[in-house]
Amino acid sequence: MLDRPPLRKSMIAKLQLGRQVKAFLKIIGRNLEMTDSQKMEVVDFYERYDPLKLTSYPIGSIFRYGVNKDNESQLYEVIDQVPSGYEGQTPDQLVGDFLRAIGFSESGSGLPIWTQPWGYEDAYDINDTVKHPERSTSYWICIEGDLDGEKGPRNSYEPGVFGWILKN
Repeated sequence: MLDRPPLRKSMIAKLQLGRQVKAFLKIIGRNLEMTDSQKMEVVDFYERYDPLKLTSYPIGSIFRYGVNKDNESQLYEVIDQVPSGYEGQTPDQLVGDFLRAIGFSESGSGLPIWTQPWGYEDAYDINDTVKHPERSTSYWICIEGDLDGEKGPRNSYEPGVFGWILKN
């Protein structure tokens, strides 16, 4: 009988630990008050939308479904209980009445709320426009980048620090 090599057991242990860390962070996240920007920075820790649970999600629940205008996972928050009869609808169809899309300004401008990029791939392009969740009620336009790559310069800095101009 052959035993699994130690590396295999190690990988299984790492996967189990990863699942436990994700579950732990979900529990903690439910009990923290986070800004929308902070929620978007950890979007993949939120549970995926389950169409079978649509009418049973409690008010205040947050889940992810699809992608937003920036091609990032979209979060939704339940603001009113979804009654029976809406089971065939997708979360994006229920925004306003029962759900709130997280990560875009409430003003109706549809501008994304700035979130801290993790690296070049999700950094901001020149001319990207964002709302900053804490720095201003106006919007910011990216005018300069600090990262160079095959898609051109990109900005990883927060508006007001480097490479952004404030517009009214």
